[in-house]
Amino acid sequence: MDISDSHWWRRLGVGSARPGSALTFVGGAAHLFGDILSAPDIARPIEPLWPFASGSPAIEIVYYDSNPVNFGLFAAGVLFKVGLWQWRRRLQPRRA
Repeated sequence: MDISDSHWWRRLGVGSARPGSALTFVGGAAHLFGDILSAPDIARPIEPLWPFASGSPAIEIVYYDSNPVNFGLFAAGVLFKVGLWQWRRRLQPRRA
């Protein structure tokens, strides 16, 4: 029995686990990209290619403790979700 055979997965209307796997990969890649853009002000730099390359590929554009950047990213995420919600609402037919 794989995950696509479970009842709760079918209730969500998803036929397979591929969308969830793809979203997990995209989220992980976005997180690594964000870590590469951040300067290690309170922690050691990450080394995402550690077994294959030494050193950190940090670009150091923002700091982890930067409140304007953190709140700006949070606001951008909320606005993105609201925009997607509005777009989806417009695609659905209106009920009489």
